[in-house]
Amino acid sequence: MLTNWRCKGRARGRLNVLLIQLKRIGDLVLTVPAIPAVRKAFPAANISLVAAHGSRQLLPAIPGLDRTFVARGRVSDAPQFFAIAKAKFDCCLDFSRTDRSAFLTLLSGAHRRITYDTIRRQPLRQLSYNEFVPSQVRFIHTIDHHLALLASLGVHDGSHEIRLRLPAVAKTKAAQVIAKAGLGNDFVVLHPGSARAEKFWVARRWAEVADQI
Repeated sequence: MLTNWRCKGRARGRLNVLLIQLKRIGDLVLTVPAIPAVRKAFPAANISLVAAHGSRQLLPAIPGLDRTFVARGRVSDAPQFFAIAKAKFDCCLDFSRTDRSAFLTLLSGAHRRITYDTIRRQPLRQLSYNEFVPSQVRFIHTIDHHLALLASLGVHDGSHEIRLRLPAVAKTKAAQVIAKAGLGNDFVVLHPGSARAEKFWVARRWAEVADQI
């Protein structure tokens, strides 16, 4: 079945793939390794990514994408919704499993609509998909969890490397911020926070890390 699907995609020209990651920017960063893995397996593929509005500034730094969409969760998303519906995707991989990502997956009209099998616990959301991949993020690293979704495409050897190419304008702006703060070239940034309480680390341990630095 997979071989036939691959042949059909190649016969038409470029395989059209949609990736959806609507969670926070950290989740998008950890999804990045999946993109070169798809590109390596399907060099001529047309790869599109839908990201959340809060992660939009990272998009120019992600290599290997042919097109990006930003989901704001507003009526202004309508033109992008139409573009996704008209794109005639061969497959859609949803890394998010949210209400919006389920809607976009269904809207894509992809022949193969793929997500994790944990979505089966949600009767309405699961109707947007026709393939389910077994993987539970609480038992493995998030990068491995995202790469696992590619197994449905026959991709099993994805690299864990996170490759980002910062645009020149971003580097210039960062240099200006660093210069204004007088940080020089020898400094470390600590980000001791999370949007979810279960991810909080003990404050004393952060202090120990700072002491070691």
